[in-house]
Amino acid sequence: MRMMDRSARLLNAGRDVVDRVPLPRADRVELRLHREQRRLDRLRRLAEIYGPYVELDCVFDDRAARELLDALADEDRERLGFDVAGIDWDEYFREIHLPALRAL
Repeated sequence: MRMMDRSARLLNAGRDVVDRVPLPRADRVELRLHREQRRLDRLRRLAEIYGPYVELDCVFDDRAARELLDALADEDRERLGFDVAGIDWDEYFREIHLPALRAL
């Protein structure tokens, strides 16, 4: 969070300079500051959402899900299978989860 706070202070200082000093291409500078502010705001939102998970120290237990899967009829198990052992988690995060976050 210190890095984000430092970035926010720099953006505010940049806005102060643009407001007080006539600069060539000030519109371009303001646009860039605005874009960087939006990126910083997005990063803060993601840090708020995912911060607790980063600090979480636990092991997830899927025994109940496996029991439910085992209780299904063979036909339903094929159709509704949700065996987490069959998920390639590295690929899931790289190809699905992280791109979805970038689209926010």
